[in-house]
Amino acid sequence: MATIDDVREIQRSIYLSMRKRALAQEGDPPAELIRYRRDQERFSKRKFKAVPMNELFEQIDKSRLIYLGDFHTFDQSSRTLQRLLRHMLKTKDKKLSLGMEMVNEEDQIYLDSYIQGLISEQEFLESINYHESWRFPWKHYRPFFEMAKKQGLEIIALNSKGNLASRDKHAASLISNYLKIHKKTTMLVLFGELHIVSDKLPSRVSKQFTRAPKHCILHQNLDGVYWKSGGDDASLVRFNQKEFSLQSSPPWVKYESMLYWYENVAEDIEFDLHNSMMETASEEAAENFLYYCGRINRSFNLGLSEDDLEDFNLFDHEQLETVLDRVDTIQKPSLIKWQREQIKRAKAFKLLSGRDYYCPHFSVNRLAYLAGLHLQDHLRTQANKAGLLSHLQSKQIDKRFLGFFYPMLLAYLCAKVINPYRKCDLYQDLLMQSRRAKLNPKKRENIKTVLSIFSLKHGEEDQFKVYIKGKSLQDLAFIAKRLSQAVGDTLYHEFFTLQPESFQRITRKTVVDRWDVTGFLAIMKEVFPGKSYQETKKRFF
Repeated sequence: MATIDDVREIQRSIYLSMRKRALAQEGDPPAELIRYRRDQERFSKRKFKAVPMNELFEQIDKSRLIYLGDFHTFDQSSRTLQRLLRHMLKTKDKKLSLGMEMVNEEDQIYLDSYIQGLISEQEFLESINYHESWRFPWKHYRPFFEMAKKQGLEIIALNSKGNLASRDKHAASLISNYLKIHKKTTMLVLFGELHIVSDKLPSRVSKQFTRAPKHCILHQNLDGVYWKSGGDDASLVRFNQKEFSLQSSPPWVKYESMLYWYENVAEDIEFDLHNSMMETASEEAAENFLYYCGRINRSFNLGLSEDDLEDFNLFDHEQLETVLDRVDTIQKPSLIKWQREQIKRAKAFKLLSGRDYYCPHFSVNRLAYLAGLHLQDHLRTQANKAGLLSHLQSKQIDKRFLGFFYPMLLAYLCAKVINPYRKCDLYQDLLMQSRRAKLNPKKRENIKTVLSIFSLKHGEEDQFKVYIKGKSLQDLAFIAKRLSQAVGDTLYHEFFTLQPESFQRITRKTVVDRWDVTGFLAIMKEVFPGKSYQETKKRFF
């Protein structure tokens, strides 16, 4: 099985490839842009240390000016802004305003009119010529404009024409003038990540004051920090008392967003970047899929033939008719219903008619997940063990459940190798969901079943069967998915680097051993000994 060095080598190769392809889309970048990027790389190489999230919030609460770096094509940046806003609205006793690079200063009147409800969203976007002046996905930014309207927050337009340095200078003047006039206001500024390096925009603002206001800088997903820190988990690092970096995604994912923005969104303003990340040619997606299979096979020492791995068909939404025809060849009506439901919900999954895989929209996460299913299928065949189809066709409900659980577990582990920041719900998250007043009754029942299975002990096979009795295939898939993700996430973060021998042993058991309830419960108890499962929750900000 793979070592941490093997996994790092896979990740770095993906990163270098994705970054090279994304930056190549720019053509020949101006010298100033190259210099700004080098400055960011140099600053990210400073010494830092991991700190708990409360240190960031404490610094934010002390500051009048908070800078948040925005990687414009990556919606994670704006999601972080929403979380910071929610925190500040709860804790700040001062008036709060927002500074936005995405709107030009000359369009402030339209921005004010929109926030005050005097013009519609469409009128606002047309008035500021958004899709020409900014072009990055409006869907990324709409939520916090809606928050500003709801909370009555003022938004200050900070963009201007000119080169990078002149835009920094002008934005610094706008920010400092605003804070000098509104002495009891705290400002949260969302600006391009290259501009918030401490010697750029923050330095220019501070120079506008005799006594500069306290500030906080929050970078996001710096490449250098990821590779230096090991990148195993989402984390917050601190360079000094007022400068942090939130590492909530591997760097190749943001370059993926940049690449597909250039290839899709730049020419199609209605393109949904988050939900339709990689609607590229099937040939390229197939190459990426095979690449992930090959790299994981070699690094995990699975022993599969590279030629065997080429035995697959990868379909997207444009081949939906073919996919439906193949689904309908299955003899069992309940399996046809389940697979059609997956299609309706735009899920990526393995068709049961062969080594065929449906991926409605291609992305690194989805392709890596399907690669895990493909490897699992080959490994079960090689070991002469029953696989997915055999278990799902069984009359025994426990076998149908295990037919979902084990392939999903390896698939999730493979996706974690490619994207270690991929997140899932753990016990505490599921517990909170089960208590929501408006939760669908069927979903509440299934979540409670997941929670009950967490608590099972060795030898309680009969009780397990009681919990899943009468469940439909859709229900079993839901329950198995939550449990396989929880096990896979914990295996990766708690065992992969800390207990590598246990990780390899457990993972190999899921691949080549007989899939039975006794083995399933043994894995659950080894991964979550005692009542440790009760404390688990998402690791991400």
